[in-house]
Amino acid sequence: MIEAARTVFSAMAYTATVRPVVEGYQRAVLERNRWTNQAFVEQVKTRFAERGVEKDLPVEVILNPNRTSELSEADFSSYLEEVEKERIKAKLSISNPGECPLLVAENLQVQAERVLIDLCEPLTGIKAEQASYSLKLRERYLDLLLKIFAPQFSAK
Repeated sequence: MIEAARTVFSAMAYTATVRPVVEGYQRAVLERNRWTNQAFVEQVKTRFAERGVEKDLPVEVILNPNRTSELSEADFSSYLEEVEKERIKAKLSISNPGECPLLVAENLQVQAERVLIDLCEPLTGIKAEQASYSLKLRERYLDLLLKIFAPQFSAK
């Protein structure tokens, strides 16, 4: 259990290290290109019109990486190409082409957390499924588990 907790702490640190780098270059690419959600807006308006509803949506410049799904296919393809170039410049390695280092880090963290939760089940009686009924509950449970193990890793 101690090693599992150590792995979670390491995964959290890695995610925290990678996040600002990846989000920084994603935002820089979006800012530099100033792509809009024009195609997305037109698609949504068309779908609403098919149902007899007139919808007025603004066309906006996409500057938030969480909104890249609103880019046209061509713009999204360009975005991915530019983000890949920035990843290489940032010297972030990946195992498979096309992977996002931040998503890989987050996935590793979730996997490490799951292992810790599973290993602690005999002590707590809480199964991973129970701890994951909501994200808030899962977060609180993991926080409690990590507080239990944190003293094992304090500087000596």
